Amino acid sequence: MPYRRRITKVMRLVATLLAAVALGVGSAHAAAPPQQVLADAIQAMQLRDGSAHLAHGGRRVVIVAASHEAQWKAYIAASVYAAHGYPLHSIRLVRPKPLGDVTLGFPAVNCACSYPGIHQLARVRPASRREVVGAVDAAAQREGARIDRIELLHPLAYVPVITVTARDPKRFLRLGKATLLVQKLYKRIEGAYVLVRDANGRVVASGGYTRRSYTAFGGVGWAVPV
Repeated sequence: MPYRRRITKVMRLVATLLAAVALGVGSAHAAAPPQQVLADAIQAMQLRDGSAHLAHGGRRVVIVAASHEAQWKAYIAASVYAAHGYPLHSIRLVRPKPLGDVTLGFPAVNCACSYPGIHQLARVRPASRREVVGAVDAAAQREGARIDRIELLHPLAYVPVITVTARDPKRFLRLGKATLLVQKLYKRIEGAYVLVRDANGRVVASGGYTRRSYTAFGGVGWAVPV
């Protein structure tokens, strides 16, 4: 076989292989249905199966988790689902009586601030594990709290669940120190949840926020900075 014909044949074979690989990658991506994307995010947030499901053709996430922390986790999962390119128009929280169910537009902004772009899904520039732990530890020392535990969930970017003990938890909360634990990480994590305990180990207050969708849960008093 002449040299030029051999080269042409090899080039055609390489092109065929590259096309097959590209087709395989595209097919694998397309094979991941919306339900699986949400289910994977729910699993990464360590929620039980069925804590949230899709409705209205995948444009609404229904959250049936009961506690504030579980609702926050499910809302993070919903935000990650949307970040994968599946648009949401609303979130429905199925809540126990006497609260009753509520449907929120997505992103749902439940803070007292407003700025351009707040009604669009925010982006996250992921921080590393070392950066998250280092920032939380430094902030806790600065604000006079002892870190009891940092649980790092990771549905798309890191999500710290932080348990701290404060000498004077009421003052700690009144001065907004719980939110300062992740102030430097705010745009680099999916959100955070903080549990504040007193010297006897009793949880005095807890709460969290979601970065992509500007939503707060619980009694810690989160606010979205400009």
